[in-house]
Amino acid sequence: DREFALKVVEDPEKNKNKTRKELGLIDFTETEIRSGVSGSEIILTQSNIAQLLSLPNRGVYKAFSPAS
Repeated sequence: DREFALKVVEDPEKNKNKTRKELGLIDFTETEIRSGVSGSEIILTQSNIAQLLSLPNRGVYKAFSPAS
């Protein structure tokens, strides 16, 4: 992910082959939207939104072919 890649680029020789935890980053479990509001950190995830809306937490993929 981008956060991990940016951390490795800071010092490639020192940070190469290190884990997220070794670089001081939070373990990746799912995509997050992070925001700072009034000095509080807010983290939204797909599972948070699904739970809030009482929806199943699963992806949807629909393929279609345009009419000719």
